[in-house]
Amino acid sequence: MEIFWKLVLAYLINEFIAQTDFLGYWKNFNFKKILLHNTIFLALALILNFSALSQIWITVYGLHLNGWLTMAGIFILFISQDLWRTYTLKNFKLFDNTLHFLWDQFIHLTIIFVMTPITGFAVGAIALMEKTAMLLSIFVAVACGATVLIYFIERDIYKADYPGFDERFLLSAQRIVLCLFFLIPGFYWIILMLLWIVYGVYLKHERILDFSRLGIYLGFALSILAGFIARYIFLY
Repeated sequence: MEIFWKLVLAYLINEFIAQTDFLGYWKNFNFKKILLHNTIFLALALILNFSALSQIWITVYGLHLNGWLTMAGIFILFISQDLWRTYTLKNFKLFDNTLHFLWDQFIHLTIIFVMTPITGFAVGAIALMEKTAMLLSIFVAVACGATVLIYFIERDIYKADYPGFDERFLLSAQRIVLCLFFLIPGFYWIILMLLWIVYGVYLKHERILDFSRLGIYLGFALSILAGFIARYIFLY
């Protein structure tokens, strides 16, 4: 599944890191921005999977498609999904909420899953690259993807504005550090994890970090979930 996880990593980097606030907003109203957004993903995906592009990835009705042709198909499907999402939001007067955000992520990840070879977990040197892609995907999701998810939830509940740079950076760092504790062998990581959570609660209680309670506590929950997954991948 090395190809799959490298594509997931490329998607997450493009969706939550490379996509600036300007592009993230205006891609909903401009085809050129949608094209640029997906071209960045395509470039990242081709770079990460360059050594496998000449291999056969999938077979469709007897046609054996290599990585180049499969990536072209993924690129077209991604653009189609973004255009469809834009069309429905604009023409059906739908509010872009948490459900739409999660559905959009599900569709994109499903496209990647269907369009890539699933051959089981690798062994040896390839397994190391596969694990690296999986861990980096988890860290990007925790650090940056969680920020967007929490924003949508807070906007739906509290009509909150998108967080500023300081809040995004500090809460992302808080989540990443918590997640990294899970990679420590033995049992010391449990103590460090609990101390870090207590410290975060203290900062919130004393208003040293005057951020939303939902953002901090939901961030802890997402980090713990991701941490357990990362620990299983890294140590087992």
